[in-house]
Amino acid sequence: MLNDGRILVVEYKGEYLADTPDTKEKANIGEIWAKLSKGKALLLLATLKKGGKTLEEQIKESIHV
Repeated sequence: MLNDGRILVVEYKGEYLADTPDTKEKANIGEIWAKLSKGKALLLLATLKKGGKTLEEQIKESIHV
């Protein structure tokens, strides 16, 4: 739980798993969960370097820091 009361769920994926059907399904479910939470829930499916961003940068971006 973040200091502002939001919940951040992070699932780390190896690069070889980043584009699998299972990961895409989790991302879709996470988007629905986040939308229904009205901003209280966040899901990050992270990899070591996603879009050239480090894991720390991915987390900061997902919580809008």
